[in-house]
Amino acid sequence: MSVTLAELQRSPVEATCRGKVPEVARLKASLISEAAKRLGSDLGVSGDQPCRVFWVPGRIEVVGKHTDYAGGRSLLCAINRGFCVVAAERQDSLLRAVSLQFASSSEDAVVEVPLDPELEVRPHHWSLYIATAVRRLSQNFGREAPLLGCDVAIACDLPPASGMSTSSALICAIFVALEVRNQLRARPSFQKHLPTEEVLYEYLGCIENGQSCGELKGDRGVGTFGGSEDHTAIMASEEGLLKVFSYKPTRHERTVRLPAGLVFVVASSGVLAEKTGDKMSDYNDAAELARDAAAAFCTRKE
Repeated sequence: MSVTLAELQRSPVEATCRGKVPEVARLKASLISEAAKRLGSDLGVSGDQPCRVFWVPGRIEVVGKHTDYAGGRSLLCAINRGFCVVAAERQDSLLRAVSLQFASSSEDAVVEVPLDPELEVRPHHWSLYIATAVRRLSQNFGREAPLLGCDVAIACDLPPASGMSTSSALICAIFVALEVRNQLRARPSFQKHLPTEEVLYEYLGCIENGQSCGELKGDRGVGTFGGSEDHTAIMASEEGLLKVFSYKPTRHERTVRLPAGLVFVVASSGVLAEKTGDKMSDYNDAAELARDAAAAFCTRKE
């Protein structure tokens, strides 16, 4: 369902929820409203322009941290903090994004990203994850017919670099916005190469790590050698449920209902979980060691 930008700016809860109001809409009303306002003020989207609102949560690993790239298992759920994206359709192959992380006066607030398979990605910038997703989707699904873009305002209430997958959530958010804009799920090529939700989760991980996913050729990624655990948790989680997944390939194994009255309390230490510069090398070394250890263990068992 789409609503006008003016409706979102004025009354986000009523605009996004006809009838029963989900709790997330009430809790995120201010995020929706602020994102809608910046879509108008920073990107010049008119008040009568139809818009869509997407909510993409962060995640926690209840059990099984850093098991995905070694073919292990994890118990996952999403959390009530994440990204709110307000999107308005464009009629060309350009994605413009404004981040509410920056003031309107900041030169970093707005980025323009062509939906081009040969897009040059800007390193060491917040748009890295947006551009990486755009480039990969354009390569895998935009060569026969160019993908159409959108204007997006991105608001987030996750603590930055807190270990709750802000980077993976941003990649998922851009995928969701462009998938809806271009109706990718209805395309034969999408149905052929990503026939199940589990394969889609794995593909989203491959966008980030640069690996190929079946016949969908890989690219450079963002530089980290992670797996698909974060993307799986973000895309598959449901309220009140915990889900068990195994990886390489990604498979849903079991769903467990969270006992009534049990709540996960997440405290951010304030220590940034950096994955850039020399920290990227440390992260990738750990990932490769985990893979090697799992391979050696399996070989020994055989």
